[in-house]
Amino acid sequence: MRISLRLENPAETAARIEEFLREQLERSGRERGVIALSGGIDSSVVATLAVRALGPERVISHLLPDGDSTNPEDMRDAEELAHSLGILCRTISIHKPLEAFRETFQDVGLHGDPRAWANVKPRLRMIVNYFVANFENGLVLGTGNKSELLTGYFCYDEETRALTPEGPKFYWELAPGMTVLSLDLHTQRVVEVPLEAVHVFPYRGELIAIRTPRLDLRVTPNHRLLIRRNHGRGSLGFRIAESCFRASQICIPTPKPWRGTEPAPPFVDTREFLPGPLAPQAHPPVRMDTEDFLYLLGIFVGDGHLAHPRVAVPVQSALSAAERQRYRTPDGRFSALPTALLRPHTKTYEATRIHIGVSAHSPIRPRLRRLLQRYGITATETSTQLVFTNRALAAVLEECGHGAQNKQIPPWVLRWPAEALEPLFEGLIDSDGSSGGRMFYTTSPRLAYQMVELCQKLGKHARVQWKPPKVTHHGGRTIRSRGLYEVCISPKARNLTFTPSHMRRVPYEGMVWCPSVPPHENLLVERNGYTAFCGNTKYGDGGVDVLPIGHLYKTQVRQLARFLKIPPKIIEKAPSAGLWPGQTDEEELGISYEELDRILHCLHDRRMSINQTVKALKTRKKIVQHVWDLMRASEHKRRLPPMPPE
Repeated sequence: MRISLRLENPAETAARIEEFLREQLERSGRERGVIALSGGIDSSVVATLAVRALGPERVISHLLPDGDSTNPEDMRDAEELAHSLGILCRTISIHKPLEAFRETFQDVGLHGDPRAWANVKPRLRMIVNYFVANFENGLVLGTGNKSELLTGYFCYDEETRALTPEGPKFYWELAPGMTVLSLDLHTQRVVEVPLEAVHVFPYRGELIAIRTPRLDLRVTPNHRLLIRRNHGRGSLGFRIAESCFRASQICIPTPKPWRGTEPAPPFVDTREFLPGPLAPQAHPPVRMDTEDFLYLLGIFVGDGHLAHPRVAVPVQSALSAAERQRYRTPDGRFSALPTALLRPHTKTYEATRIHIGVSAHSPIRPRLRRLLQRYGITATETSTQLVFTNRALAAVLEECGHGAQNKQIPPWVLRWPAEALEPLFEGLIDSDGSSGGRMFYTTSPRLAYQMVELCQKLGKHARVQWKPPKVTHHGGRTIRSRGLYEVCISPKARNLTFTPSHMRRVPYEGMVWCPSVPPHENLLVERNGYTAFCGNTKYGDGGVDVLPIGHLYKTQVRQLARFLKIPPKIIEKAPSAGLWPGQTDEEELGISYEELDRILHCLHDRRMSINQTVKALKTRKKIVQHVWDLMRASEHKRRLPPMPPE
């Protein structure tokens, strides 16, 4: 079998990467690409592609010599490349920070292992990359290729969404600065924080699927799950998904009630919502106790609607209200109009009526009637609803949407603390929920996920399930129902628990995404209606924003470099991460990149077994087994250390 990794059309490959870079910069709202040049082929190719895509004025580069193992020739090659590309290039030495590390740890007897010192360097370089990127309003452009990134860090599958105040969002709908829900690890309460970045990668490999009656997660093996320690009774922390196969039980936390982003007022004055002055004969605005207002709001969101009928009224003249004021007696009464001004006709105007669907036999009706009477509102009662008029109150309820499928909770209400929001939850359950507060029903997707947000802020776990429309036949008629969202609520669940029996490995090929959500590095995610607070994977020296050549093997990067006319001395030099003097990547791998890439292509892309790969490439089994072991064991570079089971 002939195994070829030749790029059929390097120009097309370059064009796709350039378009990718432009899209990522535009989507992120950043102005520049930031890249650390090493003098090697990968950073040279990425820098060249970035200049072709963005222009030299929008690319910032820097050199990060360590004063120890950095090859001066590599630095000269990098400077020459930056000069030829016309991009800004700074030299930022990490020698002094490294010396500070050495002095600090030598004082406590930690010294002598070159690998330990080597691993400090990429982490320092990552810190510099992000400092420069933040200073320059830029994205950090990674230089990892597929040969390296098969051992990389990733996160969630394509079907997992982030839950935001605007509803659940797929990764391509997220943008830096968008608000997401996160869990404060210290207070264990919900907080709203801005999303810093979303990192997206193509991925082919295993995912870990976790499924229980209340959980549905699919994450990469190195993903950090947010957990509650001490068998669900302790503090919050993170645990690598892979290590959960060795645990007895894992607990994912439900938050404590949230404190809000602004205090709830003691009263809600509906006058503030009026767009203009009221007519003299209109019902006056009401100033409602906040608890009463939120309960009424919940009832209306679930079972209410506004009607705007045209009302016809006979009038005796065409005088305006201001003109009619001139015809008054000294004691303030209206006098008869002159015959010449009498022009009897019918005047029509639009009325606004508030309808709340509540049965005459419902226990909710007496409470609702008393609430309205407390504020001087008289309702007309039928067997199925209460109807009343108050233009100021209707102006507030306008924000709840029109039509059952467009209902929503006004977003400003959900900023109030949990204790203020309890009456809203009660009103929603009384209108469209089940007894006991365990189910809520709606045809509005917006409202369904707002209910999930409300529950999380109240310290309750909730999930959404979609019930498709049903077709029934009755009396010779076909009846089609609308689809329905069911929000399933667990009012007292402190944790979502699972065991290794709920976990399995599943093959996956597609995009994976990793969010950056400082400072707590977790967010509320949703998959198939199931929600959970979960962590991310971005960590350590893997910290970059985009990976332009992450889909290309090293040998393909060399082909692309020749097409881009990268200097031959850069293309032909031995690849090295510069971890210590004389270190080379191929020496560390124990295999050339040409052979490594061909084996990786068979094992990973073609999903061949070890024996099939040996036969196809006519190579030694020991070498293929070595590459297989590298693939399985290489997560340590970009993940937290494994933790023992609890």
